[in-house]
Amino acid sequence: MTHTPPAPSPQFQVLMHEAWVPAIKRISLEQIDLAIWHLTADDDIGTGIHEARKALKRTRAMLRLLRHAVGQPAYATANILFRDAGRGLSALRVSAVLEQTVETVVATATPDIPDAAVQPLLQHLQGRHQHMRRQAIEQVHVLEQVAASLARGRRLVEDLHSPSHDFSALAPGLQRTYRRGRHEYLATLATPAPYHFHLWRKRVKYLRYQMQVLVCLWPPQMQVTTDQLVELSRRLGLQHDLIDLENYLATLSDDKLKAAAALLQEPARAYRSRLEGEALHSGRYLYAERPRAFDRRLQHYWLAGLHPATAWRIFPK
Repeated sequence: MTHTPPAPSPQFQVLMHEAWVPAIKRISLEQIDLAIWHLTADDDIGTGIHEARKALKRTRAMLRLLRHAVGQPAYATANILFRDAGRGLSALRVSAVLEQTVETVVATATPDIPDAAVQPLLQHLQGRHQHMRRQAIEQVHVLEQVAASLARGRRLVEDLHSPSHDFSALAPGLQRTYRRGRHEYLATLATPAPYHFHLWRKRVKYLRYQMQVLVCLWPPQMQVTTDQLVELSRRLGLQHDLIDLENYLATLSDDKLKAAAALLQEPARAYRSRLEGEALHSGRYLYAERPRAFDRRLQHYWLAGLHPATAWRIFPK
């Protein structure tokens, strides 16, 4: 009888006693181990792929923090490996989300959509997802190949070296993430098209994960910001799922399925419009600062923790 190892229990935050750069490396390695476990030991292949993809996104967010500290060539090599690994896992997750998104639209629609009217579409999506699950199980070697790639990536992360271990080594990577997110927010505000929302969503997610691990800079303030980023990320994620659903519904040819899709079109668009408005409103506050001001504020939190009485003296004007 094969023994299944227990799932890893990573700590997704810098601990008070840790040096900054080694802590981010430790978090990255734990997330890679978690992804490998979900791909090789998780009993539910669908859940395993979904959780592995999330762990890889968290890993790439940590690599972005380390970018300046370890140098562009080392960062790029590791980032490309984990990016490509995640892309190979996306199809099954998308098929599962389509069914969940239909149920969400039905639950939020006004006036109500009769369950019986969308049942043929739900059955179609369930069958499609089960077919893709069976394919994934039959092609388990693909997951093993991805896991082997992640093991190579783990060695790359282990070998990353930084001459400095304090917060100032991470600050440029954090500022870059914020700057790019702010740029995409302003682009989305100017042209609220699906493409711009998609790019902004990715940047929000990276910043969310980075702020989450850095909560110890000043927990009362950082936790509030992190919670707001989590909620913004949720809204943008739902908006993205609705776009995927609308695109898929447009490909249907069966008359019964097209009839169900027609009932969903307007409620889906209305729900997406509401999510987009709420997201843009949150972005006004979360991206209110210029990048340099954001960077100075967080570095000031760090310095205040090091030198509570004299932080104002040692921080450059």
